[in-house]
Amino acid sequence: MPWTGTEEPPKKADLKASADHICSFALSGESHKYRRHLIKTLLESAWEFANWLTHTKSSHWHDAKAALAVTDNAIGLCISAVIRHVRGVPEQCPACGSQRLSPQRGYHQNFPEVEWERPTCDKVTGQVSPFQSMTYLNRMTNLNRRRRRESASFRLRR
Repeated sequence: MPWTGTEEPPKKADLKASADHICSFALSGESHKYRRHLIKTLLESAWEFANWLTHTKSSHWHDAKAALAVTDNAIGLCISAVIRHVRGVPEQCPACGSQRLSPQRGYHQNFPEVEWERPTCDKVTGQVSPFQSMTYLNRMTNLNRRRRRESASFRLRR
């Protein structure tokens, strides 16, 4: 997430400041208040538990399993929020206002090896979906092109 604040960006090891920035950026607005709180609390708790586990002499194998599970859960929720924000996935259908959006998967003839996904409204059936606009498809095309270039350059570096 790009740093947009006027202050200096947080240090790499400052999880609380980084979590606050990511949540404020990807989950902005009053409607995401409880989502932000959940993700920040999970990240901070996972960090504190893993830190305790690193330095304690009284841990057991199930503590390591718990640390792994809570860290995986916290990071997964955070990444999911960031991906939805970067992709511009709407909260509701622009045509009818429904929150019942489902992923529709398919393939583009120019990129048959890439599986595409876009939100579709369950209530708007048999009509042209408002998500089929060229700006949304162009944004997804550019995103997938960037991913393929990054993937190819990563393979070349190895």
